[in-house]
Amino acid sequence: MHSAPAATREGRRIRKSRLFGNQFVGYVYLLPAFVFYTLFVILPALRTFYWSFFGSYGLKITQFVGLQNYRALLSDPLFFESVKHNIVWAAIMVSLPVIFGLLLAVLLAEPWVVGRTVFRVLLFLPQVIKSVVVAMIWRWMYNPVFGPVNEALRLIGLGSVARGWLGDSTWALPALALGRSWAYYAFCMVLFLAALQGIDETLYDAAKIDGANASQRFRYVTLPQMKFVIVTVLLFTLIDSFKIFDMIYIATQGGPGYSTWVMSIYLYDFVWYRWKFAHGVTTAAVHTLWVAALTALLTWWRRRIQVQQS
Repeated sequence: MHSAPAATREGRRIRKSRLFGNQFVGYVYLLPAFVFYTLFVILPALRTFYWSFFGSYGLKITQFVGLQNYRALLSDPLFFESVKHNIVWAAIMVSLPVIFGLLLAVLLAEPWVVGRTVFRVLLFLPQVIKSVVVAMIWRWMYNPVFGPVNEALRLIGLGSVARGWLGDSTWALPALALGRSWAYYAFCMVLFLAALQGIDETLYDAAKIDGANASQRFRYVTLPQMKFVIVTVLLFTLIDSFKIFDMIYIATQGGPGYSTWVMSIYLYDFVWYRWKFAHGVTTAAVHTLWVAALTALLTWWRRRIQVQQS
């Protein structure tokens, strides 16, 4: 009489033990990465927040000052100028590589394109170039005397538009963001190509039968099926846009004036040139909170899309 419930309980016990065993093995494999991440990311971040409540003399931490560092930071107009530049940089970096990468992925996914593999390799090459090299390339590209950008403008009759791009306080930041976008679009393209290969071809066939043209198939089939991947790419691109330092520092060192100062340049200047360690640490804390909040928002959006599509 009781054999069936006993067998059911035994089966559940076996499944739970197997599940726990599989999870335990997974945790063991993750342990080295977790230890590394804790030592070099989590603990330094916690220490940064801790130090932001202390004063400093040069690079030496002194007495506890509470929120005084945050009040000083939020009363500095140059900090808000750097934040504005970060927002402009992020807007360009989130839009151009994603749009360009998506269009290239859709084009390279078409079967009628001859030599698709060769094009994929060539178009991915900018991604493997180090950002330091990218900065040097685009500094040469924007050279006001012999740079290819100005030479191309003069060649097509737009010599009046040519200028010293990196010496112009209005155009220096967008010009550098364009160069960084050139080096980053390939990452977006590869992720989009992988997503396109996972879309069911019967959806396109049904759309063709209903009379949908290429643009309508892209709008009503491709984009809805790729929403999760698009948000994922936006998340990675946004995080990368706030890590910018080396390209701006090598190309302009924040100039001309303060026109290309972003939060990382602001932090670097205050710590290593002005020796205001507490001010720099507080900047790092605010920067971390800001990026974490934006990342959490996009992660929540991505999970919501995943639930809707499941």
